[in-house]
Amino acid sequence: MALDVITYTKLHMSIRNLTIVLTSIFSLYSCVSRGPGPEQTHVLEGISTPESCLASDAMCLQNKFEIACANRSLSVIATCQAWLQELERIPEPAHTEVKLAKGYTYYRFFEFSRSGRLQEQSAGVEELVKYRLRARDAYQEVYDSDRNNTQAMLGLSTTSDSEEEKLQWKRRIIRVTPDPFICRSLQSSLNSVHGYNERAGWSEEVAECYVESYFNVAPDLNKWRSGAAAVNSYREADHELEASEFLRQLRADINPRGRIRRLKDPGRLTPDEVEHSLMTLCLRELRGLLDGDYCVEGISTALHSLANISQASAVPYANSVMAGIRERLRPAGMVVDVESAENLAFLRTEVERSVISPGLESGVIYSTYSQLAGNDLEKSLSAQIKAVDLEPENGFYRVELGHLYHRSGELRLAKQHYEEALEFLPEYLHASFLGTIRQLESEIEAGI
Repeated sequence: MALDVITYTKLHMSIRNLTIVLTSIFSLYSCVSRGPGPEQTHVLEGISTPESCLASDAMCLQNKFEIACANRSLSVIATCQAWLQELERIPEPAHTEVKLAKGYTYYRFFEFSRSGRLQEQSAGVEELVKYRLRARDAYQEVYDSDRNNTQAMLGLSTTSDSEEEKLQWKRRIIRVTPDPFICRSLQSSLNSVHGYNERAGWSEEVAECYVESYFNVAPDLNKWRSGAAAVNSYREADHELEASEFLRQLRADINPRGRIRRLKDPGRLTPDEVEHSLMTLCLRELRGLLDGDYCVEGISTALHSLANISQASAVPYANSVMAGIRERLRPAGMVVDVESAENLAFLRTEVERSVISPGLESGVIYSTYSQLAGNDLEKSLSAQIKAVDLEPENGFYRVELGHLYHRSGELRLAKQHYEEALEFLPEYLHASFLGTIRQLESEIEAGI
């Protein structure tokens, strides 16, 4: 879908060469919060934005647009257009990134016209339809000057007139820079053009994209995700031999038994290395592809090893183990069946014995323990309150606490913690939580 491609562009692609996914969502937050650098052009001061961006920072410009135009309604169109007018005042020759930001903004205006909330027959809304062509022109201008600009090609794919044209642009992108997110987008386009029932015919192309991506990225979680996707795509194409051969490659590269052996001696590993190993062993996409379920074994090994670490270093190592547990508990991965329930209870007992009882404390420890408590709402609430007390400026812990109060029927407390979270959350997340708060207000008024 077009919106998916734009979202990947904004949240996951590097501005310089767009070959690697950004390390985390917090790198985008730094764009919102950092101050201006020396000898840079600044734009957008005071136009529905609390801070300015650097003119050379396309992601920040796009993010500011999202803030200014978060509520899709007729009343916000004028504000969005004023925002764009400020962007267009940047004198030529404009930065390439500003041109990309214009293309992004134009296309988002076009999406306003398709929003379910804008079905009223309004000349203003009808006018927005023209912005798709303006977006295409902006992306084309960048592409004409740099045929390897992946973001421009993504934009041209998004604004294309047909699914076949979108597909051709994605194939061009892959020739420039194989990337797992583009492979996923390619898969979506192939499905749109040829249909799901014909997937055996086009899945080989997807598999080859993921294989090339696999060998093009550093050995991190996205590499393993690409490898898992390659195996599954080969199987979709009925190429069992290729699937088996690549699966052997994937298993050898991951080396789960070697990772678990190393976790027995954490003194030889940094906390980051412990976290990476556990996140790998617990990665949802790898479950069922490795020759065993190494996740719970790896977590248990790492928790037992905490006894061999000095008290001063124990908390950072425990935090790393919690990252593996949280990956194991991802909603799509921890299906509630008998085996999963047993694993949940086992991990909770292990954390109590190796982390909670020795007195190790951090926000992530108690927030993770809150998740391990499962349906024990009282224990889960108590642990999440502790997490907020330990790290009061972590807005995400406050959001999780709000969720728990909502589950317990304490709507006013849920609303309070959502509101408090806004002070500490990245600004680009505010719109979605403001919607949640408004919904809670409606429930409170209705006495639900």
